[in-house]
Amino acid sequence: MALITVIIPTQNRHKDLYRCLLGLTDNNLSLLKEVIIVDDGSLLPIDIHKEFKNINIRVIRNQKPLGAAVSRNIASQEVTSEIIAFLDDDAIPCPDWLLTIVQQLNPDRGGITGRVLRYDKGFVSKARQARYDKRYSSLGHGEIVNFFSGGNSAVWTHLFIRAGGFNNHGSGGDNSLVSDLAIHGYKVHFIPELSILHRNSKGLKKAFIEAYKSGLQHSSKMKLLEGINNALDIKKNAAGSEKLVVILNWFLNIVHISGRLQRRK
Repeated sequence: MALITVIIPTQNRHKDLYRCLLGLTDNNLSLLKEVIIVDDGSLLPIDIHKEFKNINIRVIRNQKPLGAAVSRNIASQEVTSEIIAFLDDDAIPCPDWLLTIVQQLNPDRGGITGRVLRYDKGFVSKARQARYDKRYSSLGHGEIVNFFSGGNSAVWTHLFIRAGGFNNHGSGGDNSLVSDLAIHGYKVHFIPELSILHRNSKGLKKAFIEAYKSGLQHSSKMKLLEGINNALDIKKNAAGSEKLVVILNWFLNIVHISGRLQRRK
């Protein structure tokens, strides 16, 4: 059976990282080759080896922040297992996470990605979860998708290296792996059983910044008329069942659109 290397980029979120690793220990660790933590220029060094002696952990430190995508690419060059799995530091993998990966990442699938479920409370967290749920609502098990969640996913190591890793280093850039894998004849498949719990909210300000950046770093510029029509279509682009959640997601969508309208270099 193929073994898994889990890559976790982190920066100044030691409590989140501890919670993530604790969740990983609830999995079948015989499926785990190692965990590579990429310390992306944290102010304080990471020292968690003594607390997780049952996991083979390696820490790579970037002297200055390079971003999650670059950090994942750096770690991938050190992988010796057949499978690379990706977690965010503020995610908690479910107890069958590793087992689901080895069962569902078959040779016909280039990569798999799964569901994000919130564990934190609050209005912003609820709004973000509504967007996730809307994405998942029409997807069946094993369905081919056009997204790849860098915080909950797995890919064959040789295919990730052949594709050049994450070639878009911006917010939401992990989705670029889908088209890069397709060049080599492989697809990304949705596996709902591959689930993590996630700290959805980092505050309202952060939510708006991320929405703008994801639009700015989108692979294609949006035309003005398309952006106006998109913004006006609340039913299509504002997720949620509660009125205030719908309104927040509508505003976040407008911010995202404003980023996509900007001139590309």
